[in-house]
Amino acid sequence: MDRTRGRPALIALALTLAACGSDDATGPLFEPANITGGWSYVANDLIGTFLASPVECDYTLDMFLPGTSATFLGTYENAQLLCDLNGQTQLVDFGQGTVVGGTLSGNRISFNLDAETVRNTGTVDGNWMGGQVDVDLVIQMDARIDTILVTGGWSATR
Repeated sequence: MDRTRGRPALIALALTLAACGSDDATGPLFEPANITGGWSYVANDLIGTFLASPVECDYTLDMFLPGTSATFLGTYENAQLLCDLNGQTQLVDFGQGTVVGGTLSGNRISFNLDAETVRNTGTVDGNWMGGQVDVDLVIQMDARIDTILVTGGWSATR
């Protein structure tokens, strides 16, 4: 029996499978997720610390994103940040701004709001996306001003 007879077919099959990329959503041949449209964004229970006191914030906004490009820009509006520090609650209305630094690779997404003060990473699954958010928050109490990090999860639905 000739053992080399079937090898070219096995090698060709192995090369074909290798060329298909990985089978996870981040593989090089996986089409970027479609993020076109309006999204309702919520980041609840963002946690940080200011002068050894816990800070808890909720962030909401409506954002509008383009199609399936690997890099993207967008816009947002109705942005509000509600934070609690030592039992005192403060609502900040940010209004509107720009979604910048957006990247989309398969179903993995990352973007910032305005500069890089609100950094989002996560995944997209149809009409839902979500993941981790880090927010650089400037807090002023009496004469002291500090920038702290509040972090937590975010999600958006379309």
